[in-house]
Amino acid sequence: MSALPFVAIADNIAVASNATVIVLTGTAPANHRLKLLGWTLTLGGVAALDITARLLMVTGTLTGTAVTPQKRPNIGSETLLSTWLNTVSGHTVSEVISKKRLQASFAEAFPLGQEIIVPGGGKFAVEITSTGSAATVCVEVLGEE
Repeated sequence: MSALPFVAIADNIAVASNATVIVLTGTAPANHRLKLLGWTLTLGGVAALDITARLLMVTGTLTGTAVTPQKRPNIGSETLLSTWLNTVSGHTVSEVISKKRLQASFAEAFPLGQEIIVPGGGKFAVEITSTGSAATVCVEVLGEE
């Protein structure tokens, strides 16, 4: 890993009432790893919501809308090689890394030495389930490539 810091953001993603949506996925480049440093989930609107958020390792041929990650800070000529999608389909869950029951926005930074490593060619996803009410969410993943 070259320790090229990045952020990938999926913003204003609608999650229907009693629905489950993969709001953001990342695929590590072949023969390179991604290190996930943390993630945030921000809820839009003012009503209290019952949200389940899961950070997952997934497999499959994923389809969705392309998301362009940004280097942090955005200096130098290096290019991020990972690919990112939002509102994704075509996945199969292979491992649940983290599961949170939320009624408000949330942030998690993984402690030094306990970051999530996505192996070369591996895929991970952030899945949101909204129970009872529709939700609008923003998900941000921080990491290094």
